[in-house]
Amino acid sequence: GRENLEAVQFLKDMNTVMHGEFPGTMTVADEYRMEEIAVTAGASGAGQTVGDIRGGAFIVAVRTAAGEFQASPSADAVLAVGDTVMAIGTSKTLVRLEQLFDPPTAR
Repeated sequence: GRENLEAVQFLKDMNTVMHGEFPGTMTVADEYRMEEIAVTAGASGAGQTVGDIRGGAFIVAVRTAAGEFQASPSADAVLAVGDTVMAIGTSKTLVRLEQLFDPPTAR
């Protein structure tokens, strides 16, 4: 009924605000979000494959350092410095991914 329509509108409004405040993050559902994570020099995830790093997250796409967009990259796609990984997951799985791509001094 009306309560459901109000809840749906609230979620739409919240997604709009979140995207405006945090352009690299998008709310997908309460427990999931989408994030872009840069592959930095010296990061432990650099040079690994999508299959090696994904853990519980879903890797939606990779934008290579050269600007090529790879939707649904294969598990054997190698991630290079300068690439950007687009992933969906829970806060816990995305924090894990972020840590894999943090520069060595940030760990």
